[in-house]
Amino acid sequence: MKIILLLIAVLLIAEVIGLLVLRSQIDRYATFWNQRATGDIPENALIYVALGDSTAQGIGATSPMRGYVGLLARSLEQKYNRPVHIINLSSSGATLKDCIDEQLPRLASLDVEIDVATIEIGANDMNNFEPEQFRNEMQKIMEDLPPDTVISDMPYFGGGRKKNYQPAAIQANEIIYNLADNYDVEVAKLQQETRANDHIINYAPDFFHPSNAGYKNWHNAFWDVLKQP
Repeated sequence: MKIILLLIAVLLIAEVIGLLVLRSQIDRYATFWNQRATGDIPENALIYVALGDSTAQGIGATSPMRGYVGLLARSLEQKYNRPVHIINLSSSGATLKDCIDEQLPRLASLDVEIDVATIEIGANDMNNFEPEQFRNEMQKIMEDLPPDTVISDMPYFGGGRKKNYQPAAIQANEIIYNLADNYDVEVAKLQQETRANDHIINYAPDFFHPSNAGYKNWHNAFWDVLKQP
């Protein structure tokens, strides 16, 4: 009995430490992306703009570049044999409204020719999901995205701590696909990829954000679209 209690205590302590690490990543990762975006643009660089929430920041990965944005940048470098300059406009905790109010104006102000753009947004709207509001805000976002932006549907929530988000995610995905037919965007099948590969190792200590392994699935969902000629 003592051994079991000790094991439980160790696991709880490990979880608390893990959660503190994730919390500390928010400011550090935001600083990393801001510095990278404002650095010198290499000659012949491919410009990659990312919008979204904490997953675009890479929260849960052991470094920002091991999130899906960093992984996609590496794949783009290999595909085109060109350096990739990342402008990451995402922010942790962002909702659809935050994207409209903060990220889209920053996107519009960019004085560069965008080669690749991705966005995953809406996960933070699942807790208080309102279909009509979600549709209106997602439509506004799609209207203002660069041509050929790859937007993901909602990931699979059924295996994580936020299982109650899954029914809303399914409804949200129907809205995303319906709207996408009317706009110059392509949809990455994130729900399908994360559901098919769901495993405990794919989650960070909060059992919500992806881990290094989990972000590989996110990369794969986007890359299935971006790798096309």
